[in-house]
Amino acid sequence: MEPDYYFTILFPIACIWMSTVAVASILYRKRLGKPLFPRAPRNAVFAESWRSGRSLDGLARIGGAQNCLLVHVADGVLTIVPNFPFDLM
Repeated sequence: MEPDYYFTILFPIACIWMSTVAVASILYRKRLGKPLFPRAPRNAVFAESWRSGRSLDGLARIGGAQNCLLVHVADGVLTIVPNFPFDLM
């Protein structure tokens, strides 16, 4: 069989699968009362969005969070959460 045949069959299946996972994740976050687009609270002493973070230990060096984190300090608590769409699943 030709490669185009596989593409015409598998591409729509992959798109449907990814869309289903994204919608399920959005509904799950809404059900738990979590925000879809996280924001720093108004009383935050420090807040930065789209920051990077990574570990220099072990296998974590391979990956990392590049330009996808929201970091804020409010009420003496440091909070680091991923931004949308990285917070899905």
